[in-house]
Amino acid sequence: MTGSGPHARFADTHCHLCFDAFEHDLEQVLERASRSGVDLCVVPGTDLATSRKAVSLAGSHGSVAAAVGLHPCEEHRGSDMAEIRRLAFEPGVHAIGETGLDMKRMERPLDEQEELFQSHMSLAEATGLPLVVHSRMAEPRVLSMLDGHEGTVVLHCYTGSCREAREAADRGYFLGFSGAVTYGVNSELRRIAASLPPGCILSETDAPFMAPASHRGGRSEPAMVALTAGVIAGTRAEPGWKVAETLRENADRAFLLGRWKKPATLYILGRRAYVNPTGMCTNDCAFCVRKFKAGLGGYHLRHEGGDPPESLVLGSIGALDPDGFEELVFCGYGEPTMRPGLLEKAVLEARAAGWRTRLDTNGLAGALLGMEEAIRLALLFDSTSISLNAHDGESYARICRPSIPGSWESLIEFVHRMAASGASVRLTAVRWPGVDMDAVGRLASSLGHVLVERGGV
Repeated sequence: MTGSGPHARFADTHCHLCFDAFEHDLEQVLERASRSGVDLCVVPGTDLATSRKAVSLAGSHGSVAAAVGLHPCEEHRGSDMAEIRRLAFEPGVHAIGETGLDMKRMERPLDEQEELFQSHMSLAEATGLPLVVHSRMAEPRVLSMLDGHEGTVVLHCYTGSCREAREAADRGYFLGFSGAVTYGVNSELRRIAASLPPGCILSETDAPFMAPASHRGGRSEPAMVALTAGVIAGTRAEPGWKVAETLRENADRAFLLGRWKKPATLYILGRRAYVNPTGMCTNDCAFCVRKFKAGLGGYHLRHEGGDPPESLVLGSIGALDPDGFEELVFCGYGEPTMRPGLLEKAVLEARAAGWRTRLDTNGLAGALLGMEEAIRLALLFDSTSISLNAHDGESYARICRPSIPGSWESLIEFVHRMAASGASVRLTAVRWPGVDMDAVGRLASSLGHVLVERGGV
Protein backbone atom coordinates (compact mmCIF):
# COMPACT_ATOMS: atom_id res chain seq x y z
CA MET A 1 0.00 0.00 0.00
CA THR A 2 1.67 3.19 -1.18
CA GLY A 3 2.41 5.66 1.58
CA SER A 4 1.36 3.32 4.35
CA GLY A 5 4.83 3.11 5.86
CA PRO A 6 7.03 0.07 6.53
CA HIS A 7 5.20 -0.99 9.68
CA ALA A 8 1.56 -0.61 8.59
CA ARG A 9 -0.84 -3.08 10.19
CA PHE A 10 -3.90 -4.42 8.41
CA ALA A 11 -6.98 -6.40 9.31
CA ASP A 12 -8.83 -8.72 6.97
CA THR A 13 -12.25 -8.45 8.56
CA HIS A 14 -13.85 -11.22 6.48
CA CYS A 15 -11.96 -14.22 5.12
CA HIS A 16 -13.22 -17.80 4.83
CA LEU A 17 -10.05 -19.58 5.89
CA CYS A 18 -12.10 -22.64 6.89
CA PHE A 19 -13.17 -23.29 3.30
CA ASP A 20 -11.66 -26.16 1.32
CA ALA A 21 -9.72 -23.66 -0.82
CA PHE A 22 -7.26 -23.29 2.08
CA GLU A 23 -7.20 -26.90 3.19
CA HIS A 24 -3.69 -27.66 1.94
CA ASP A 25 -1.74 -24.45 2.59
CA LEU A 26 -3.46 -22.61 5.43
CA GLU A 27 -0.28 -22.13 7.45
CA GLN A 28 1.53 -20.66 4.45
CA VAL A 29 -1.45 -18.36 3.81
CA LEU A 30 -1.30 -17.08 7.37
CA GLU A 31 2.47 -16.66 7.14
CA ARG A 32 2.13 -14.57 3.97
CA ALA A 33 -0.52 -12.49 5.69
CA SER A 34 1.77 -11.86 8.63
CA ARG A 35 4.65 -10.83 6.35
CA SER A 36 2.27 -8.40 4.64
CA GLY A 37 1.40 -6.72 7.94
CA VAL A 38 -1.96 -8.47 8.45
CA ASP A 39 -2.23 -9.17 12.17
CA LEU A 40 -5.98 -9.84 12.35
CA CYS A 41 -8.12 -12.20 10.29
CA VAL A 42 -11.81 -12.42 11.13
CA VAL A 43 -12.99 -15.86 10.01
CA PRO A 44 -16.77 -16.30 9.77
CA GLY A 45 -18.65 -19.57 9.68
CA THR A 46 -21.32 -20.15 7.06
CA ASP A 47 -22.63 -23.43 8.45
CA LEU A 48 -22.11 -25.52 11.57
CA ALA A 49 -18.97 -27.24 10.28
CA THR A 50 -17.17 -24.05 9.25
CA SER A 51 -18.27 -22.30 12.44
CA ARG A 52 -16.67 -25.07 14.48
CA LYS A 53 -13.53 -24.83 12.36
CA ALA A 54 -13.41 -21.06 12.86
CA VAL A 55 -13.55 -21.52 16.64
CA SER A 56 -10.77 -24.10 16.46
CA LEU A 57 -8.65 -21.85 14.25
CA ALA A 58 -9.07 -18.93 16.65
CA GLY A 59 -7.95 -21.18 19.48
CA SER A 60 -4.73 -22.15 17.70
CA HIS A 61 -3.79 -18.86 16.02
CA GLY A 62 -3.55 -15.57 17.88
CA SER A 63 -4.18 -13.53 14.73
CA VAL A 64 -7.59 -15.15 14.11
CA ALA A 65 -10.95 -14.06 15.53
CA ALA A 66 -13.94 -16.29 14.85
CA ALA A 67 -17.53 -15.53 13.93
CA VAL A 68 -20.18 -18.24 14.11
CA GLY A 69 -23.34 -18.37 12.06
CA LEU A 70 -25.46 -19.89 9.30
CA HIS A 71 -25.35 -18.32 5.84
CA PRO A 72 -28.74 -17.72 4.16
CA CYS A 73 -27.70 -19.74 1.10
CA GLU A 74 -26.34 -22.80 2.93
CA GLU A 75 -28.25 -25.91 3.93
CA HIS A 76 -28.88 -26.27 7.66
CA ARG A 77 -30.59 -28.69 10.00
CA GLY A 78 -33.20 -27.46 12.43
CA SER A 79 -30.90 -28.15 15.38
CA ASP A 80 -27.92 -26.23 13.97
CA MET A 81 -28.94 -22.87 15.43
CA ALA A 82 -28.92 -24.33 18.95
CA GLU A 83 -25.31 -25.40 18.43
CA ILE A 84 -24.43 -21.96 17.02
CA ARG A 85 -25.78 -20.46 20.24
CA ARG A 86 -23.45 -22.68 22.23
CA LEU A 87 -20.46 -21.89 20.00
CA ALA A 88 -21.12 -18.18 20.52
CA PHE A 89 -19.76 -18.55 24.07
CA GLU A 90 -16.49 -20.19 23.06
CA PRO A 91 -13.26 -18.21 23.59
CA GLY A 92 -12.05 -16.56 20.41
CA VAL A 93 -15.56 -15.87 19.10
CA HIS A 94 -15.93 -12.16 18.41
CA ALA A 95 -19.03 -11.97 16.21
CA ILE A 96 -22.24 -13.67 15.11
CA GLY A 97 -22.46 -14.45 11.41
CA GLU A 98 -22.22 -14.67 8.49
CA THR A 99 -25.96 -14.20 8.33
CA GLY A 100 -28.41 -12.04 6.43
CA LEU A 101 -30.50 -12.10 3.26
CA ASP A 102 -29.65 -13.08 -0.32
CA MET A 103 -32.30 -12.03 -2.85
CA LYS A 104 -29.98 -12.63 -5.79
CA ARG A 105 -29.43 -16.37 -5.48
CA MET A 106 -32.69 -17.05 -3.57
CA GLU A 107 -31.65 -20.60 -2.75
CA ARG A 108 -34.21 -20.69 0.04
CA PRO A 109 -37.54 -18.86 0.47
CA LEU A 110 -37.26 -15.31 1.77
CA ASP A 111 -39.42 -16.01 4.82
CA GLU A 112 -37.01 -18.79 5.88
CA GLN A 113 -34.03 -16.48 5.36
CA GLU A 114 -35.69 -13.78 7.44
CA GLU A 115 -36.47 -16.19 10.27
CA LEU A 116 -32.86 -17.37 10.34
CA PHE A 117 -31.58 -13.78 10.19
CA GLN A 118 -33.81 -12.82 13.11
CA SER A 119 -32.44 -15.72 15.16
CA HIS A 120 -28.91 -14.42 14.60
CA MET A 121 -29.94 -10.87 15.46
CA SER A 122 -31.42 -12.08 18.74
CA LEU A 123 -28.27 -14.05 19.55
CA ALA A 124 -26.05 -11.04 18.83
CA GLU A 125 -28.13 -8.87 21.15
CA ALA A 126 -28.15 -11.52 23.88
CA THR A 127 -24.38 -11.99 23.80
CA GLY A 128 -23.37 -8.40 23.06
CA LEU A 129 -21.39 -9.58 20.02
CA PRO A 130 -21.25 -7.80 16.64
CA LEU A 131 -23.50 -9.06 13.84
CA VAL A 132 -21.82 -9.83 10.49
CA VAL A 133 -24.38 -9.37 7.73
CA HIS A 134 -24.51 -10.76 4.20
CA SER A 135 -26.76 -8.74 1.90
CA ARG A 136 -27.19 -9.32 -1.82
CA MET A 137 -29.80 -7.23 -3.62
CA ALA A 138 -31.52 -7.06 -0.24
CA GLU A 139 -30.26 -3.85 1.37
CA PRO A 140 -33.67 -2.19 1.88
CA ARG A 141 -35.09 -5.28 3.59
CA VAL A 142 -31.91 -5.85 5.60
CA LEU A 143 -31.93 -2.27 6.87
CA SER A 144 -35.62 -2.56 7.69
CA MET A 145 -35.07 -5.72 9.73
CA LEU A 146 -32.06 -4.18 11.49
CA ASP A 147 -34.01 -1.09 12.50
CA GLY A 148 -34.02 -1.11 16.28
CA HIS A 149 -31.32 -3.77 16.58
CA GLU A 150 -29.19 -3.07 19.64
CA GLY A 151 -25.56 -3.79 18.96
CA THR A 152 -22.75 -3.47 16.46
CA VAL A 153 -23.52 -4.31 12.83
CA VAL A 154 -20.98 -5.08 10.10
CA LEU A 155 -22.34 -5.03 6.54
CA HIS A 156 -19.75 -7.25 4.93
CA CYS A 157 -18.65 -6.92 1.27
CA TYR A 158 -20.88 -3.90 0.77
CA THR A 159 -22.35 -3.57 -2.75
CA GLY A 160 -25.51 -1.54 -2.10
CA SER A 161 -26.37 2.01 -3.08
CA CYS A 162 -24.85 5.24 -1.83
CA ARG A 163 -28.11 6.23 -0.14
CA GLU A 164 -28.29 2.92 1.74
CA ALA A 165 -24.63 3.21 2.69
CA ARG A 166 -25.24 6.64 4.18
CA GLU A 167 -28.24 5.34 6.12
CA ALA A 168 -26.13 2.48 7.50
CA ALA A 169 -23.33 4.87 8.45
CA ASP A 170 -25.80 7.21 10.14
CA ARG A 171 -26.93 4.26 12.28
CA GLY A 172 -23.33 3.60 13.31
CA TYR A 173 -22.88 0.43 11.26
CA PHE A 174 -19.56 -0.64 9.79
CA LEU A 175 -19.30 -1.27 6.04
CA GLY A 176 -16.75 -3.75 4.73
CA PHE A 177 -15.17 -3.25 1.30
CA SER A 178 -13.64 -6.25 -0.46
CA GLY A 179 -11.51 -6.67 -3.57
CA ALA A 180 -14.58 -5.65 -5.58
CA VAL A 181 -13.74 -2.02 -4.82
CA THR A 182 -10.58 -2.41 -6.92
CA TYR A 183 -12.39 -3.44 -10.12
CA GLY A 184 -12.45 -0.84 -12.88
CA VAL A 185 -16.20 -1.14 -13.42
CA ASN A 186 -16.98 -0.37 -9.77
CA SER A 187 -16.41 3.38 -9.79
CA GLU A 188 -19.66 3.88 -7.85
CA LEU A 189 -18.41 1.59 -5.07
CA ARG A 190 -15.21 3.65 -4.84
CA ARG A 191 -17.29 6.82 -4.70
CA ILE A 192 -19.24 5.34 -1.79
CA ALA A 193 -16.02 4.43 0.03
CA ALA A 194 -14.78 7.98 -0.47
CA SER A 195 -17.97 9.57 0.84
CA LEU A 196 -18.38 7.65 4.11
CA PRO A 197 -17.12 8.81 7.51
CA PRO A 198 -13.68 7.26 8.06
CA GLY A 199 -14.74 5.59 11.31
CA CYS A 200 -17.23 3.23 9.66
CA ILE A 201 -15.08 1.65 6.92
CA LEU A 202 -13.53 -1.82 7.09
CA SER A 203 -11.23 -3.62 4.66
CA GLU A 204 -11.73 -7.29 3.82
CA THR A 205 -10.91 -9.87 1.17
CA ASP A 206 -13.91 -12.24 1.41
CA ALA A 207 -11.25 -14.83 0.59
CA PRO A 208 -11.14 -17.09 -1.33
CA PHE A 209 -13.49 -14.91 -3.39
CA MET A 210 -13.22 -11.36 -4.74
CA ALA A 211 -9.47 -11.26 -5.45
CA PRO A 212 -8.28 -7.69 -6.11
CA ALA A 213 -8.04 -6.56 -9.73
CA SER A 214 -4.34 -7.38 -10.01
CA HIS A 215 -5.08 -11.00 -9.01
CA ARG A 216 -8.56 -11.33 -10.46
CA GLY A 217 -9.42 -14.86 -11.50
CA GLY A 218 -7.20 -16.35 -8.82
CA ARG A 219 -7.74 -17.21 -5.19
CA SER A 220 -7.97 -14.29 -2.82
CA GLU A 221 -6.20 -14.47 0.54
CA PRO A 222 -5.66 -12.17 3.54
CA ALA A 223 -2.26 -10.87 2.39
CA MET A 224 -4.11 -9.09 -0.44
CA VAL A 225 -6.16 -6.91 1.90
CA ALA A 226 -3.44 -4.25 1.71
CA LEU A 227 -4.29 -3.84 -2.00
CA THR A 228 -7.93 -3.22 -1.14
CA ALA A 229 -6.92 -0.80 1.61
CA GLY A 230 -4.70 1.01 -0.89
CA VAL A 231 -7.60 1.58 -3.27
CA ILE A 232 -9.77 2.81 -0.40
CA ALA A 233 -6.98 5.21 0.57
CA GLY A 234 -6.74 6.40 -3.03
CA THR A 235 -10.38 7.47 -2.98
CA ARG A 236 -9.89 9.70 0.05
CA ALA A 237 -7.96 12.93 0.50
CA GLU A 238 -5.86 11.42 3.28
CA PRO A 239 -2.35 9.97 3.47
CA GLY A 240 -2.17 6.22 2.92
CA TRP A 241 -0.65 5.62 6.36
CA LYS A 242 -3.51 7.49 7.99
CA VAL A 243 -6.16 5.45 6.17
CA ALA A 244 -4.36 2.20 7.04
CA GLU A 245 -4.23 3.23 10.70
CA THR A 246 -7.92 4.12 10.71
CA LEU A 247 -8.97 0.87 9.03
CA ARG A 248 -6.99 -1.17 11.54
CA GLU A 249 -8.44 0.75 14.48
CA ASN A 250 -11.95 0.35 13.07
CA ALA A 251 -11.48 -3.42 12.98
CA ASP A 252 -10.61 -3.54 16.68
CA ARG A 253 -13.58 -1.35 17.50
CA ALA A 254 -16.00 -3.36 15.37
CA PHE A 255 -14.97 -6.74 16.76
CA LEU A 256 -14.30 -5.72 20.38
CA LEU A 257 -10.56 -6.27 20.27
CA GLY A 258 -7.58 -4.37 21.62
CA ARG A 259 -8.64 -1.55 23.91
CA TRP A 260 -12.30 -2.27 23.13
CA LYS A 261 -12.09 -5.83 24.38
CA LYS A 262 -14.87 -6.72 26.82
CA PRO A 263 -14.93 -9.47 29.45
CA ALA A 264 -17.03 -12.57 28.88
CA THR A 265 -20.32 -12.41 30.74
CA LEU A 266 -20.83 -16.16 30.40
CA TYR A 267 -18.10 -18.71 29.74
CA ILE A 268 -17.81 -22.48 29.41
CA LEU A 269 -15.27 -24.75 31.07
CA GLY A 270 -15.88 -28.43 30.48
CA ARG A 271 -19.49 -29.35 31.20
CA ARG A 272 -20.19 -26.29 33.32
CA ALA A 273 -21.20 -22.80 32.27
CA TYR A 274 -20.15 -19.86 34.44
CA VAL A 275 -21.77 -16.46 34.88
CA ASN A 276 -19.43 -13.50 35.39
CA PRO A 277 -21.75 -10.71 36.63
CA THR A 278 -19.37 -8.41 38.50
CA GLY A 279 -15.80 -7.43 39.21
CA MET A 280 -16.65 -6.10 42.68
CA CYS A 281 -15.68 -7.96 45.83
CA THR A 282 -15.73 -7.33 49.57
CA ASN A 283 -12.34 -9.04 49.95
CA ASP A 284 -8.84 -8.48 48.60
CA CYS A 285 -7.53 -12.04 48.89
CA ALA A 286 -3.80 -12.55 48.51
CA PHE A 287 -4.36 -15.52 46.19
CA CYS A 288 -7.12 -14.01 44.04
CA VAL A 289 -6.66 -15.01 40.42
CA ARG A 290 -7.66 -11.50 39.33
CA LYS A 291 -4.31 -10.23 40.60
CA PHE A 292 -2.38 -12.52 38.30
CA LYS A 293 -4.51 -13.25 35.24
CA ALA A 294 -7.00 -11.33 33.12
CA GLY A 295 -8.95 -14.51 32.50
CA LEU A 296 -9.16 -18.29 32.42
CA GLY A 297 -9.49 -20.94 29.74
CA GLY A 298 -8.87 -18.47 26.94
CA TYR A 299 -11.61 -16.09 28.15
CA HIS A 300 -11.05 -12.46 29.12
CA LEU A 301 -12.89 -12.09 32.44
CA ARG A 302 -11.53 -9.05 34.26
CA HIS A 303 -14.11 -6.25 34.49
CA GLU A 304 -11.99 -3.18 33.86
CA GLY A 305 -14.65 -0.83 32.53
CA GLY A 306 -17.47 -1.55 34.97
CA ASP A 307 -19.92 -4.40 35.38
CA PRO A 308 -21.96 -5.72 32.44
CA PRO A 309 -25.53 -4.45 32.11
CA GLU A 310 -28.28 -6.61 33.55
CA SER A 311 -29.75 -7.18 30.08
CA LEU A 312 -26.49 -8.71 28.85
CA VAL A 313 -26.21 -11.09 31.80
CA LEU A 314 -29.82 -12.24 31.50
CA GLY A 315 -29.62 -12.38 27.71
CA SER A 316 -26.51 -14.55 27.78
CA ILE A 317 -28.12 -17.03 30.15
CA GLY A 318 -31.26 -17.13 28.04
CA ALA A 319 -29.29 -17.76 24.85
CA LEU A 320 -27.57 -20.93 26.07
CA ASP A 321 -29.44 -24.25 26.20
CA PRO A 322 -28.80 -26.17 29.46
CA ASP A 323 -28.80 -29.55 27.68
CA GLY A 324 -25.41 -31.21 28.02
CA PHE A 325 -24.28 -29.08 30.97
CA GLU A 326 -24.01 -30.22 34.57
CA GLU A 327 -24.78 -26.82 36.06
CA LEU A 328 -24.69 -23.05 35.74
CA VAL A 329 -22.28 -21.53 38.25
CA PHE A 330 -22.54 -17.92 39.40
CA CYS A 331 -19.05 -16.72 40.29
CA GLY A 332 -16.84 -15.02 37.72
CA TYR A 333 -14.19 -12.47 38.58
CA GLY A 334 -15.92 -10.96 41.59
CA GLU A 335 -18.40 -11.67 44.37
CA PRO A 336 -21.81 -12.30 42.75
CA THR A 337 -23.84 -11.37 45.85
CA MET A 338 -22.71 -7.77 45.39
CA ARG A 339 -25.39 -7.57 42.68
CA PRO A 340 -28.25 -9.18 44.62
CA GLY A 341 -31.12 -7.91 42.46
CA LEU A 342 -29.54 -9.20 39.28
CA LEU A 343 -28.51 -12.43 40.98
CA GLU A 344 -32.08 -13.18 42.03
CA LYS A 345 -33.51 -12.46 38.58
CA ALA A 346 -30.81 -14.50 36.89
CA VAL A 347 -31.11 -17.61 39.05
CA LEU A 348 -34.90 -17.65 38.80
CA GLU A 349 -34.77 -17.35 35.01
CA ALA A 350 -32.04 -19.98 34.80
CA ARG A 351 -33.94 -22.50 36.90
CA ALA A 352 -37.12 -21.86 34.92
CA ALA A 353 -35.13 -22.67 31.77
CA GLY A 354 -34.04 -26.00 33.24
CA TRP A 355 -30.59 -25.17 34.61
CA ARG A 356 -29.18 -26.69 37.78
CA THR A 357 -27.59 -23.72 39.54
CA ARG A 358 -24.74 -23.16 41.97
CA LEU A 359 -23.64 -20.06 43.84
CA ASP A 360 -19.90 -19.63 44.44
CA THR A 361 -19.52 -17.04 47.19
CA ASN A 362 -17.12 -15.75 49.82
CA GLY A 363 -19.96 -16.14 52.32
CA LEU A 364 -20.08 -12.49 53.34
CA ALA A 365 -23.51 -11.69 51.94
CA GLY A 366 -24.81 -11.67 55.52
CA ALA A 367 -22.48 -8.80 56.40
CA LEU A 368 -23.35 -7.06 53.15
CA LEU A 369 -27.12 -7.57 52.90
CA GLY A 370 -28.19 -8.75 56.33
CA MET A 371 -28.19 -12.42 57.31
CA GLU A 372 -31.85 -13.16 56.61
CA GLU A 373 -31.67 -11.71 53.11
CA ALA A 374 -28.37 -13.49 52.43
CA ILE A 375 -29.84 -16.87 53.40
CA ARG A 376 -32.99 -16.27 51.36
CA LEU A 377 -30.92 -15.38 48.30
CA ALA A 378 -28.57 -18.36 48.64
CA LEU A 379 -31.46 -20.79 49.03
CA LEU A 380 -32.68 -19.87 45.55
CA PHE A 381 -29.77 -21.94 44.21
CA ASP A 382 -29.59 -25.72 44.01
CA SER A 383 -26.25 -25.64 45.82
CA THR A 384 -23.82 -23.18 47.35
CA SER A 385 -20.03 -23.26 47.47
CA ILE A 386 -18.56 -21.11 50.24
CA SER A 387 -14.91 -20.05 50.34
CA LEU A 388 -13.48 -20.58 53.83
CA ASN A 389 -9.74 -20.09 53.17
CA ALA A 390 -8.72 -19.81 56.83
CA HIS A 391 -9.19 -21.54 60.17
CA ASP A 392 -9.59 -18.47 62.40
CA GLY A 393 -10.31 -14.75 62.26
CA GLU A 394 -6.69 -13.67 62.47
CA SER A 395 -5.66 -15.87 59.54
CA TYR A 396 -8.71 -14.78 57.56
CA ALA A 397 -7.90 -11.09 58.05
CA ARG A 398 -4.30 -11.65 56.94
CA ILE A 399 -5.08 -13.81 53.88
CA CYS A 400 -8.46 -12.54 52.66
CA ARG A 401 -8.19 -8.90 53.78
CA PRO A 402 -11.94 -8.20 54.07
CA SER A 403 -13.24 -4.64 53.83
CA ILE A 404 -16.23 -5.28 56.13
CA PRO A 405 -15.66 -5.39 59.91
CA GLY A 406 -16.73 -8.65 61.55
CA SER A 407 -16.41 -10.58 58.28
CA TRP A 408 -15.04 -13.78 59.84
CA GLU A 409 -17.84 -14.00 62.37
CA SER A 410 -20.41 -13.29 59.67
CA LEU A 411 -18.91 -15.98 57.43
CA ILE A 412 -19.09 -18.63 60.15
CA GLU A 413 -22.68 -17.67 61.00
CA PHE A 414 -23.61 -17.89 57.31
CA VAL A 415 -22.17 -21.42 57.12
CA HIS A 416 -24.06 -22.47 60.26
CA ARG A 417 -27.33 -20.99 59.01
CA MET A 418 -27.01 -22.56 55.58
CA ALA A 419 -26.31 -25.97 57.14
CA ALA A 420 -29.31 -25.60 59.46
CA SER A 421 -31.53 -24.83 56.48
CA GLY A 422 -30.71 -28.18 54.91
CA ALA A 423 -29.12 -26.54 51.88
CA SER A 424 -26.57 -28.35 49.73
CA VAL A 425 -23.31 -26.70 50.80
CA ARG A 426 -19.63 -27.30 50.20
CA LEU A 427 -16.73 -25.44 51.80
CA THR A 428 -13.56 -24.67 49.87
CA ALA A 429 -10.09 -23.34 50.53
CA VAL A 430 -7.24 -22.35 48.24
CA ARG A 431 -3.86 -23.96 48.88
CA TRP A 432 -1.66 -20.92 49.42
CA PRO A 433 1.38 -20.00 51.56
CA GLY A 434 0.11 -19.19 55.04
CA VAL A 435 -3.11 -21.21 54.70
CA ASP A 436 -3.05 -24.09 57.19
CA MET A 437 -5.03 -26.60 55.15
CA ASP A 438 -5.14 -29.18 57.94
CA ALA A 439 -6.59 -26.65 60.37
CA VAL A 440 -9.07 -25.42 57.77
CA GLY A 441 -10.09 -29.02 57.13
CA ARG A 442 -10.72 -29.61 60.83
CA LEU A 443 -12.83 -26.45 61.00
CA ALA A 444 -14.86 -27.52 57.97
CA SER A 445 -15.44 -30.92 59.58
CA SER A 446 -16.60 -29.27 62.82
CA LEU A 447 -19.05 -27.24 60.76
CA GLY A 448 -20.42 -30.45 59.28
CA HIS A 449 -18.76 -30.34 55.86
CA VAL A 450 -15.86 -31.93 53.99
CA LEU A 451 -13.35 -29.38 52.72
CA VAL A 452 -12.79 -29.14 48.96
CA GLU A 453 -9.26 -28.00 48.18
CA ARG A 454 -8.70 -25.62 45.28
CA GLY A 455 -5.36 -25.04 43.61
CA GLY A 456 -3.70 -21.64 43.84
CA VAL A 457 -2.64 -19.53 40.87
